[in-house]
Amino acid sequence: MKKALSALILAYSVFIFIGCSQSSGNDLESANKVISNYLDALTNKDINELSKYVTSEYFEGFSEEIINELEKNFISAELKESILRESNSKHIIIDANVEVICSEDFIPVGDWQPGRSISTKAFELIKIDDELKINGWGAY
Repeated sequence: MKKALSALILAYSVFIFIGCSQSSGNDLESANKVISNYLDALTNKDINELSKYVTSEYFEGFSEEIINELEKNFISAELKESILRESNSKHIIIDANVEVICSEDFIPVGDWQPGRSISTKAFELIKIDDELKINGWGAY
């Protein structure tokens, strides 16, 4: 009886672990796709495309001044590495390393430097109508 109960508990634990691992892997994969699309839109300076991957609140932060600065000094950004820190049914936090390339005369802002730099910040994504949207890129 004890062996059967132990085997049942072990099987249940493996099932739960595999289910959680697959869910986490899917969350990371889905988040990485949204982040990469967002960074591509930034690189292409395509504000209409960018709006597809962010929440309306986050999008409001893209003032005309910021857009002008991006067009003048921002060259590209690419997701290099990411780790799923937190995930639930409505919220995901991804710790990420993003390679950012700016013009040589760019005035440093945070960890964005002239030329090539690595931005080590987190992305906050939320689920809206079963779609992931970036709600921020910074310290979380």
